[in-house]
Amino acid sequence: MLHRKTLWKLTVAVCVLTVLFFFTSKTGSAQQGPSDAEKTGAKAAWPKDVNRDSGYRLPYPKREDMDEAGKKVYDELIVGNNVGMVGPFGIQMYSPRYQAIVRQLNQFLRSEGSGLTPHVQEVSILVACREVNADFEWTAHEELAQKAGVDQKIIDAIKYRRNTTGLPDGDAAIIQLGWEIYRQKKVSSETFARANKVYGPSKLVNIVGLMGFYSTAAAEIQTFGMEMPAGEKSLLPAAGR
Repeated sequence: MLHRKTLWKLTVAVCVLTVLFFFTSKTGSAQQGPSDAEKTGAKAAWPKDVNRDSGYRLPYPKREDMDEAGKKVYDELIVGNNVGMVGPFGIQMYSPRYQAIVRQLNQFLRSEGSGLTPHVQEVSILVACREVNADFEWTAHEELAQKAGVDQKIIDAIKYRRNTTGLPDGDAAIIQLGWEIYRQKKVSSETFARANKVYGPSKLVNIVGLMGFYSTAAAEIQTFGMEMPAGEKSLLPAAGR
């Protein structure tokens, strides 16, 4: 049986590499990543305060600047040469203890222990990312949702804020719940009862927790000005934001 610490490191590696893989490769022979010229042109258009290496307003945090506890967290996160710094992880590493706690929460919410299937996880994540216009996270998770078996009709309903009539009740319940959380700042009795009937209190807590997790990641990305990886395009529609 694998040691618990080994399992933890493997989980971290999978999470990091999943996001990295999306932004460094394309599925299908007709799809190609951005050329060096496109990457250079994209970086030239970034705001002046954005670091050209990290893609946000701070340089990559350095291991040598951390205390021993911070170095331990750094070593758990980094898979290769700044590989673990993709996305909000790099920003969070400026506070290593916080990053370790956040990563542990993410591990739970994305595991079988949360009681949420990959399908439910990705629908919840997409709803949160869309409502806070989190380009970086949405662009990574749209394809992950497809791989989790989420129908494109459901993804488009979230992306383009379409009517949920005709969608499976479990998906529609999550979408409506998210809309009310983020837009109305209040969840109606009817919407709560519907979601609670489908998922029950425990899973519902974890669904809302997952939405909150990605809302927090979006706030970090927005605060620190993280750009899309150079040359990559957001999959969120520009109109109507």
